Amino acid sequence: MKKYVYRYCIIVVILVCLIISVISYNYDILNSTKFSTENNIFSANGDNLIPRYDEISITQIDDLNMPYPLNKMYKVGNEKAYLYSLSYADNTLDIGDTLKLDEDMLASDQLYMLFRESYPNISLEEMGLETEEEAYQAVQLAIYEMASRTGEAMYGSELSRIDSIRGDLGEKNINARVFEKARQLVDTVINYDFVNNEEINLIPTLIINTESVRNEVINYDSSYLIGPYKYRVETGIITAANITISEEGKEETSAVLVDKEGKEVKDFTATKEVYIKIPRDYVGKMYITFEVKVKRLEPAVYKVNNRDFLVNSYVENEISNFVTANIQKGG
Repeated sequence: MKKYVYRYCIIVVILVCLIISVISYNYDILNSTKFSTENNIFSANGDNLIPRYDEISITQIDDLNMPYPLNKMYKVGNEKAYLYSLSYADNTLDIGDTLKLDEDMLASDQLYMLFRESYPNISLEEMGLETEEEAYQAVQLAIYEMASRTGEAMYGSELSRIDSIRGDLGEKNINARVFEKARQLVDTVINYDFVNNEEINLIPTLIINTESVRNEVINYDSSYLIGPYKYRVETGIITAANITISEEGKEETSAVLVDKEGKEVKDFTATKEVYIKIPRDYVGKMYITFEVKVKRLEPAVYKVNNRDFLVNSYVENEISNFVTANIQKGG
């Protein structure tokens, strides 16, 4: 009996040693797996063809519980783009009112930059505001200020229109965050050197920044997470992203954008570090293609009853770009 017990113990010890050896071997392989990517910033431009809407209609009006002129928030079209008044005078509209495109009046570079620095082109958090309504009011105030300026006064530091509206509303009706943001937006526009700086790019550009890559390989189930990458789109908002990888001799396959914990990334509104989840059988040089859908900012001027309004409309584009990566698996 003792002999059998002794043999059994020996077998158990051997099996335990084998298991530890396999785990250690796999751990060594994972930790000796190397990943590298080319250290460049890749960019690709989207399509410059833009459909123009000859007419748009008011589809939503929200009461902002504020005195005039910050009492209403107007949205137009299926995309619910925002509508702003270019005149401090009567700007009251009703649901269903139709506005026609003013082809002879283009949104200025100053107004375009104003939209570029505002929600929804950037997040509420980046604006330092809490709600969609606050962002709308800040932009409307800044537009009132810019629209009231002509000639040399365009670049003056005095905020006459904003201060006038602030006085009209009275202290109890003032949201300090909104007025401060409106001031900042105007400052950004009037301090930008439109003469000596490059022309503002109206074409959406996908930029994949590989300078942020730390060549990390993270074990996740039967996959690797490689990265991190940063990507962003100038002049637009990413609404969807599709990632594919291809390696010589293999069919193209889909990959997933995830965070460091392996959770799929679905919010593309802000620049953040992302990892690419790929199967472990991908080894060697591969191409990682980013395909994104982008809403491109395209402000336009519309008229109704001889009054001018500005719409921060968006047109959808698709852009693709790729980076190369190299994975070397240790033995």
